[in-house]
Amino acid sequence: MIRKAIISLMLCVACCHLHAQSFPLPILKGDYPDPTILRDGNDYYMTHSPFFYMPGFLIWHSTDLMNWEPIGRAMAEWRGNAMAPDLVKVDGRYYIYYPANRTNYVIWADDIRGPWSKPIDLGIGGIDPGHIATPDGKRYLFTSKGQVTPLTPDGLSKAGETVKVYDGWQYPSEWETECFCLESPKLTYHDGYYYMTSAEGGTAGPATSHMIVSARSRSIMGPWENSPYNPIVHTWSAAEKWWSKGHGSLVEDTNGQWWVVYHAYDRDAYSLGRQTLIEPIEWTKGGWFRPVYDYPTYIGSYGRMPSHGLSDDFSSTGLGWQWMGWKENIAAHVRFAKGVLTLPSRGTSPKNGRVMMTTAEDRDYAVEAQVTVGRNNQAGLLLFYNANASVGLMSDGKQFYIYNKEGESERVTDNPALPRGLKANRFHVRLENHSGSLDILLSSDGKQWIPIRRNMDISQMHHNNLREFLALRPALVSVGEGDARFDYFNYTPLVAGNPVRGDYGYLYCHMSDAGEWTAYALSRDGLHYDDLLEGGPVFDNAEHARIEGGTRDAYLARSCDGDGYLMVTTDMCVKRSKQWFNYGIDLLRSSDLIHWQSTTFDFRKGPSVFCDPESPDVYKDWSTVCRVWAPQFVWDPNYLWPDGERGGYFVYYSLWNKPEEAYDRMYYSYADRSFTRLTKPRLLFDWGYATIDADINYIPADGLYHMLIKKEGGRPGIYTATSERLTGPWSVPVEDDYVSFEGNKKCEGSSAFQLIGDSTWRVAYVEYSSRPHRYRICQTDAHLRGFRDPVDIQGVKAPQHGSFLRLTRAEYDRLWKWGIKK
Repeated sequence: MIRKAIISLMLCVACCHLHAQSFPLPILKGDYPDPTILRDGNDYYMTHSPFFYMPGFLIWHSTDLMNWEPIGRAMAEWRGNAMAPDLVKVDGRYYIYYPANRTNYVIWADDIRGPWSKPIDLGIGGIDPGHIATPDGKRYLFTSKGQVTPLTPDGLSKAGETVKVYDGWQYPSEWETECFCLESPKLTYHDGYYYMTSAEGGTAGPATSHMIVSARSRSIMGPWENSPYNPIVHTWSAAEKWWSKGHGSLVEDTNGQWWVVYHAYDRDAYSLGRQTLIEPIEWTKGGWFRPVYDYPTYIGSYGRMPSHGLSDDFSSTGLGWQWMGWKENIAAHVRFAKGVLTLPSRGTSPKNGRVMMTTAEDRDYAVEAQVTVGRNNQAGLLLFYNANASVGLMSDGKQFYIYNKEGESERVTDNPALPRGLKANRFHVRLENHSGSLDILLSSDGKQWIPIRRNMDISQMHHNNLREFLALRPALVSVGEGDARFDYFNYTPLVAGNPVRGDYGYLYCHMSDAGEWTAYALSRDGLHYDDLLEGGPVFDNAEHARIEGGTRDAYLARSCDGDGYLMVTTDMCVKRSKQWFNYGIDLLRSSDLIHWQSTTFDFRKGPSVFCDPESPDVYKDWSTVCRVWAPQFVWDPNYLWPDGERGGYFVYYSLWNKPEEAYDRMYYSYADRSFTRLTKPRLLFDWGYATIDADINYIPADGLYHMLIKKEGGRPGIYTATSERLTGPWSVPVEDDYVSFEGNKKCEGSSAFQLIGDSTWRVAYVEYSSRPHRYRICQTDAHLRGFRDPVDIQGVKAPQHGSFLRLTRAEYDRLWKWGIKK
């Protein structure tokens, strides 16, 4: 009973902290499983399981544990399925111990960057080795099932027989796991004890399978005492973000803080494989380590790793760090010349062909390549799991073939969607992975893409179905007798956001505080502006605001292709209606920022102006809407329309539907590419208070969408919520009102933007409780946190709620010529 009570208490504590803690943090996105980490002075090194991929053991380097760069690969010779290594340094020499072919090997180097030795067979069974050198200079290798083998002083051969010294920690029988599977022993010597950090529960299977457990002993041979804090790391529920958390290694940083590094699956992207995570631990007075649930030191300073740059123009003369072969060292076969990769073929199909692959980092991404098919050759671009499971497109120079997830091909014949002038022997191909739904596109020029297959389900291409603990990887493939050529390979995360272009100046597009119209101002530095048209209207409100004749809260951004411009405004005129009610928004589009076309949406009128895939009369429930305020939009490349078309504008706004609702809440709709149709409103965010004036931005530094939002109830102010997806769920903002700089002034209408060449952010806002109103701009860090140093915008006669667009020189000059009256 006491044991069950303790377990229940631990579960409660873990659940209470599930949403409060900022950890774990992913430090390597994509399939980087079984991490082993080494601190060497002020440097940290890490490597992972290579499995069937060659060259193997990609070594990463960091100086802060959070930001990593690849520095080379340690294994050039393939000897089977290598996994779960242990990277250590003893007496100035680096070693990697790893299992393959039912034995354990070691490779060594005097320089971490190599050259590395050939594999040495230790003749030791088991898997997941963990090396320890004792204070008296003796060396041991621990392996799965609690076994240990003494090594010779040089660490290159065994010095005695393998014995079992540890039985593991027995977790409750009712826990849902894959297997007991005591494995991954990693050894740490600390304050007179040897600590064994092991994995149990199985690596995959149920979400709650894996875990990290700890035991300690004064002697290598035991007895080993299990930690009262076991499991140290565990996925308690399938509702958590990270599944099957386990296989941990400990490291102490240069500041004396201890960390545990381990792997886990992203709940929403299982086919990405196991990603590398980190979280802090602390030592108790009793000499045990446990997780730290509230650790503020690094919050706001570090975040999820951005992409490491997987694209390749093949201008180098050697293989890039991101590339691997399948069961062969691909570096020995490829050739580079004049920006072209030549990939010699082998085999008769992708099952046994030559495969050159990289590690995808995002749940939503696109890969594309230009392919030239050789004689008697078949070549293309696939997402490759293993020899029996790959999906994508290949060509034999005459016909295109689509491969399904079972690796079976289907010939594409007489497809009317194929681009004009497309040749099957030289073409551009693009694969878009939308969270497990694959689109295949073709192009003759790499600019105009035509989809030839939509919505292929690849979400189940992962270990639980296909085994082998692998991941779905983008791959260039060459099959047959001839050589295939590839002119480029591009990898692009499909992150929702508005295209950023322009390195010359800024356009401030805003509602005028002198009247309810939209005005422009130009700037070179983002802080000092010149009014265009002397602050007058950019366009005729009567033409574009068809409900009430006022355009408030203007938000301007580029269209999804970056070649046009879109604007949304609140259709409202307080002076006309003498009340703070309105019923719609205006969607505008332009090719030059000067001449505009528009569509007005009256939320009371329903199907005459709105579209929706779910119901022909969806707006009958919105006939009592009393206000729709401050719309903004973000391009979402992953939105799927009922007709199979990809991509839509995520339009979000505050809406109050009285009397059904007690206050304003955030809603969203999707607009099509033409910016003339909207889907029905869906609830986006409900804080329990009236909330308006949301501004959403994607922050690569932490991999999250940040929503600045004005809270009108409770403690009023501008707050921040975060989410991994546009549609949520969104975090509940903490009480960190950042705009109360001077005298707790009331603020609203926030708009975040980045200055040219600066990774930090600026946030503009209206200080509406001041008389007259003040429009201010403050500075933040790269994570859109730490707001400071507010200044008033300069040169604008009547600034109000608006947005900022970076401009090219041509755009700036065109607007200046049009809008500055001499």
